[in-house]
Amino acid sequence: MIRSRGSAIVAALLVVALVAVIGGRVLMVQGMSINQSEARDDYDIARETASAGLHWARAILYDDGRRSSTDHLGEAWAQPMPPTVVGEATVSGFIEDAQGRFNLNSLAVKGKIDPLALAVFARLLSNLSLPSDLADSAADWIDEDDELISQNSAESGYYLGLQPPYRPSGLPYGSVEELLRVRGFSPTMLEKLRPFVIALPMPAPVNINTASPELLSALVPSLSPGDAGRIAAERERSPFKSTAEFLDRVPGVRSDQMPPLAVQSQFFLVSGSVRQSNTHYQVASLLQRQESRWPRIVWQMPQ
Repeated sequence: MIRSRGSAIVAALLVVALVAVIGGRVLMVQGMSINQSEARDDYDIARETASAGLHWARAILYDDGRRSSTDHLGEAWAQPMPPTVVGEATVSGFIEDAQGRFNLNSLAVKGKIDPLALAVFARLLSNLSLPSDLADSAADWIDEDDELISQNSAESGYYLGLQPPYRPSGLPYGSVEELLRVRGFSPTMLEKLRPFVIALPMPAPVNINTASPELLSALVPSLSPGDAGRIAAERERSPFKSTAEFLDRVPGVRSDQMPPLAVQSQFFLVSGSVRQSNTHYQVASLLQRQESRWPRIVWQMPQ
C-alpha cells in the first residue's frame, strides 16, 4: 500500500509538472503570437505611412512642374524632410533629381555604343579616382555585339570563363547594382560610384542645375574639377535658365561636342524612412514626372 501510495504521488507530481510545462509553452506561444502580430501591425503602419509620403512627394513634383520651367536645388522639392512625427510614427525623407546623375543606359542606345557618353563616364570615373577603363566594360555589357571596345573590356569570352559562367546582358541596365556583374567593378567601387550614377529606363539629358561638380567636369573635357566646383557654387545663387547659359561659362565647347543637357528634369529619386515602435522601414522609388499628370511610379523597393 505504501509503495502504491508513493507511485500515485509521483504520478500526480508528474501530471502537475506536465501541466505546468504545457501551460508555460502555451503562454509563451501566445506571447510570441501577440508580439508577431504587433510587429506585423507596426510594419503595415510603417509601409502605409511610407506610401503616403510617396504620394506627398508626387504632389510636390506635380505642383513644381506646373509652376516652374527649370529644376534646381533651391526649389521646395530639393529640401529634405526632417524627422516628423505622424501619429505614432516618425517620418523623414528627401527627393533627388535622378537626372543630376550619369545615366548608365546612355552608354549604349538601341544597342549601339555612344562615344560621347562613353567619354563622359570615363572622365567621371577618373574624377572619382576610379579606373577610367571600367567605362569600356560597362558599355560592352549592354551593347548588342560581341566585340571588345578595348583590351581592358570584356564580352562573352571572358564571362563564360567564370564560375559560374554567364553572358553579358546586351540589354539596358536594370539597376546600378548590375555593375557588380561587370568585369572590374567591386562592391567598394560601386559604393563610391553610387551617388553619381543611375539606371534610367530611357535616354534622358543631364540636368546642369543639379549635376555634381564631378559630373559637370566630366561633361566638359576642358572644365577642371575646381572650376566645376565654382560653377556649382554660383549656380546655387543663380540657377541656369538654359543650357546656353551653361555653355557661355565654358567657352570653346560646342553643344554638338557634349551629350544632351537640360535645365528641367522628369526623373526623380524619392527616399523615405519610417520608424514605428521597433520597426524601421526604408523605401526608395523612382518617379517620372509627366506633363499635366501626376508623376508615374517607375519602380519602388524596400531598402
